[in-house]
Amino acid sequence: MDDSSNNSMRLLLDDSLYDSMVKLEAKAKEMLGDVLEVVQTPVPKEVKLIDFIEDRNLNVLTLVYHSIPILSHIMNTVENIDFTVFIMIKKLSKGARLGGTGGRGQFSGGSRFTGGGMTSRQDTITDLEEDLVGSNSQFYETTAKSLELMISEFMHLKQNFHTMVTMLILDSQNLTVEDPETFNGLRDDGVVYNPQARQTEVAKLAKAVQDSLATQSMENDYVYDGNLKLITTIHDLELQINLLIESVSQLKEQRTNIMNYCSRLMNTDFNVASLFIAERHNTMVSSVVTAPSEYLFERNSTLEGESVPWFMDLDDEEKSLIYDSSGLKGGSVAGLVAKLVDPVMPEEPEFVDTMLTFFATFTTPMQLFTLLIDKYRLDLPEGLSYEEYNAWLEKKFKPQQTRVISVFEKLFSKYWLVHYTSDALIAKWRDFVDSSPIISQEQRNLGMLVMEIKTQQEYFDCFGNGNPEPIKVPENPPSPKADFQKLRDVMKIRLLHIDALELARQITLIQFSLFSKINRTDLIARTYNFAKVLKDKDALKSSKNIANFIQNCNQITHFTICLVLARHDIYDRRDTIQYFIAVAENLMRMKNFSSMTAIISGLSSTSISRLKKTWELIPKTVLLNFHKMDNLMSIGKNYSER
Repeated sequence: MDDSSNNSMRLLLDDSLYDSMVKLEAKAKEMLGDVLEVVQTPVPKEVKLIDFIEDRNLNVLTLVYHSIPILSHIMNTVENIDFTVFIMIKKLSKGARLGGTGGRGQFSGGSRFTGGGMTSRQDTITDLEEDLVGSNSQFYETTAKSLELMISEFMHLKQNFHTMVTMLILDSQNLTVEDPETFNGLRDDGVVYNPQARQTEVAKLAKAVQDSLATQSMENDYVYDGNLKLITTIHDLELQINLLIESVSQLKEQRTNIMNYCSRLMNTDFNVASLFIAERHNTMVSSVVTAPSEYLFERNSTLEGESVPWFMDLDDEEKSLIYDSSGLKGGSVAGLVAKLVDPVMPEEPEFVDTMLTFFATFTTPMQLFTLLIDKYRLDLPEGLSYEEYNAWLEKKFKPQQTRVISVFEKLFSKYWLVHYTSDALIAKWRDFVDSSPIISQEQRNLGMLVMEIKTQQEYFDCFGNGNPEPIKVPENPPSPKADFQKLRDVMKIRLLHIDALELARQITLIQFSLFSKINRTDLIARTYNFAKVLKDKDALKSSKNIANFIQNCNQITHFTICLVLARHDIYDRRDTIQYFIAVAENLMRMKNFSSMTAIISGLSSTSISRLKKTWELIPKTVLLNFHKMDNLMSIGKNYSER
């Protein structure tokens, strides 16, 4: 694949892409309809035939010419659809190592499953290998098999679309020639490197087949009628567009189903977050390009409206940051650090919190320390007058040093992870504070104390874990909604004896005890590229609280499936399904969406959803509530349902 192809942006296979293709289809059919209308216009009696044909052909060629950009847009869209999820599923179904050195399989990247590969994005997939390889081989295999025919059909339809667009151009041009076979003379006879090869039996047979096909082509009824041929081509092209978009719709649904399954099951062996991130990496522009909706921030005045002297302006690195209407969009690490310690602009708490929390996902602690220290040791601009020097010293140099020290204090006291510590980093900090007399002994000791801590729990004991304080609840909790008479004999307890609201409450209490233990470290440890940046294979193991929470959600899912399937009578199964739907509704009212999703996932599983006769007994109002909750947690609209 050439460089231009590598740098093209992949398109996420979601609802917005499908909707855009439907709009393109409508526009293309409208323009092709105009071509058909002109071609099928009868010759007026008062107009000479030759004049009419010349004028009509010109109109046809013009309309076809104007339709090419729309058709090209459709072509580029289907060529650049991102199939990251399908690629990974296929590779994992074969037990292959993602990004291995072996030959490229059928799934090689983007929408090009044969031929070019994901040369520029292979590293992204390689980084996710350890996240995805796990105990889901059966899921990988069954899903990959269901994808085979769909992918094959998509590739076939895409090639047919290319062919039909080419035929549209040739057939429209063919109207302007007297002999419809004129363009056949442009065909190349082919290069024969070995004339003796023509004498082999295989070559003779191939020549005979070629001649036979050429004869059949000449005998087609429409080949000598350019008008009829163009009309047929347009109808075929419209059909191909429709079939192609239908194929895209099926692939979109398949991707949604895969991602829904993975995200709802919350299997710790299958890190669905890695799939999301891999897709986002593949569907981002490979180089920073300033779009019309983006702009580079420039400081032209202070908050008081006064003009900013040149020596107080933004650093070059900070000027490179890209903004849009919602705020900062991206930029270099050096630019982000420059913004972090900029003494002229007011401090942005949200930016500081985000930067110090997630910096390890895109840089290293050593690089962050180096950039901060460079900003502390700010170089004096050349050509300053005495008055300008004093202004720079008081308004730029000293305040920036104060900002740098403040950032270090916040990093050490609130955002530090023990995985950041290294001998080189300790030496870096010691050299910095030894050469900076204005840094207090307390600030020096803070850094040394933090970097001597061995475990994250020890750090939390000293500085806290960053979790918000629990919200105080009323002293008198609601009375349990349960029939204690029926629950007295443990051996005779039945699921339906427990009130749906009470079960939802108890599930929520259990889940909250697990959820409240999740801290900032657990979340960051699950962040993409964290272990790679720190070069620490044990970094991800620190997220045991998340693993426990996920395990509990999976237990709820399996509990739901087990109790439904344990009922042999169809009416008992119906009542059990209705009961779990009621529990899920109560969980949703409590805003316990994780437990609600776990139950809905169990009811949506293949084992339960295949019970068609049982589902037919569920009242429509109950089914409606079930589908609302199912759509609420659908990944297709990015959890945006209300």
